[in-house]
Amino acid sequence: MDKRQRERPQGIGARMVVSYIGGTWTDKLALGQYEVSLNSEGLLLTLDVAVRESNAKNGGPAALREFVKKRRRIESIQIGKPAFVEQIRDRARLSDNAEVGVQLRTEGCDVRYPAALVFGPDAITLCLG
Repeated sequence: MDKRQRERPQGIGARMVVSYIGGTWTDKLALGQYEVSLNSEGLLLTLDVAVRESNAKNGGPAALREFVKKRRRIESIQIGKPAFVEQIRDRARLSDNAEVGVQLRTEGCDVRYPAALVFGPDAITLCLG
């Protein structure tokens, strides 16, 4: 794990379900570019958050504004894209149970959380905090 391993940034547009502390949630956001880094400190997922294309005119911009406003009150994020899930699962295996962090970026704002990864058959849930 001393050797730094990094995936090239990618953009997949996968739907994200974001749950906030207090019980509100949205599914109008998407995963844009992302990067997976593995180094001696652990696994870091850097995720760019964007409006889903299908919601560009139907509540998506409001959902993104809410995300920026509540970015420090996120409870979990679920991403359902099998290829993404497999990539993260492979990196998690290589990390040898090291710490996991998630950095979320959008509209010039970013926030970083410690995270627990929960793998489903075709989705991953990032439990933050």
